[in-house]
Amino acid sequence: MAFTVEDGTGVAGANALIATDFADTYHADRGNSAWTGSGPDKQRAIVRATDWLCAEVAYRGRLVEDEQALAWPRQDIQRASDGFALPDDEIPLGLQRATAELAMIALTEDLRPALTEGRVATESEKSGSLSKTKTYVTDDSMRFPKVMALLVAAELVQSQAQAPILRA
Repeated sequence: MAFTVEDGTGVAGANALIATDFADTYHADRGNSAWTGSGPDKQRAIVRATDWLCAEVAYRGRLVEDEQALAWPRQDIQRASDGFALPDDEIPLGLQRATAELAMIALTEDLRPALTEGRVATESEKSGSLSKTKTYVTDDSMRFPKVMALLVAAELVQSQAQAPILRA
């Protein structure tokens, strides 16, 4: 497997949002002893974390290039807290940290398990002789609250409180 890190310039064939060295330092600084394994094992975990973060999270802004390999880099993101416009040629530190956290989980856990009853929700309503049942998959992003909290704190995604509520 080629391990190609996105550096914010839209690297062709990129499959990782962080380098192994970043993850090693991040976890060492926090005493995360679960971040273990060979270099190739860590690289695979980072790629799986990157895959999940690029497929399952709705980020603010828009892609810099239509054909870029990953969901980052992005443009047109301005932080509400201070008005700072995020550079469109780098991977934000909050996203790098979220990737490292998720990669640690990916060392031992499948980030995209097959659907199980625990992830499927059903709602039923009955009014007189009429009934309506709705079955759907629950929001997968909340499986990793620390990861999502890092993304929300970095203002890369909308917080749950800011997210629009859509009703059928």
